[in-house]
Amino acid sequence: MADTPESRELASIQTAMRDDRAAYFRNPVMQARYSELITQQLPPEDRADGGIGLLTVEESSAGMTTMGEVGEELVEEWQKSGGYQVNLQSVQTAVLTMLSDFTSREQRAFMERFDRLPNKAIVEVYRALSLGKPNYLEDAPAAAVELFATTPEGSELVREWGFRAPQKVAVIKARFARATMAMGSTKGDFLAWFNGLESHEAKAVLRVVAG
Repeated sequence: MADTPESRELASIQTAMRDDRAAYFRNPVMQARYSELITQQLPPEDRADGGIGLLTVEESSAGMTTMGEVGEELVEEWQKSGGYQVNLQSVQTAVLTMLSDFTSREQRAFMERFDRLPNKAIVEVYRALSLGKPNYLEDAPAAAVELFATTPEGSELVREWGFRAPQKVAVIKARFARATMAMGSTKGDFLAWFNGLESHEAKAVLRVVAG
């Protein structure tokens, strides 16, 4: 991404989102500006296409209930934990950030493959994204960081993160473990999906999971 006033503003908003999510979700002006800046990153031919789009609260909750008991449980959980809209916005912000460097066609292809996962796996991903990253984790040991860096995307991220890499890797390991454990028998489907991602897709996912 080129160094422009817009790219610096986008980076500033993304930092604010990481540092104080609650404040971000109380600021509709910042949310609208973030969506506008993300759209500006798309090539001109893709902007009119609109990419994946965002569901309203009503559309999202209705879709969740069609997933059966697992979806209904998440709707109820979000309603009791800060409100459905706040949790939905948290997930949508994570997804927008994840796909911000993708063209609209790449966004749709990514989400179409994700949507083929079993409902339980999808719901647990949404739950994990709404919960955010855990606090007070010990840094990952050097061996774990070295293992993480054995993939092309892992190697690039470790270089990007520098001295923060042990903490970032620890966060990824903890969030993946928590989500996949809750997936039960659908864990294998999720891991097959993740392991089938292109390197740039996996990098985008891991960067968001790391926070």
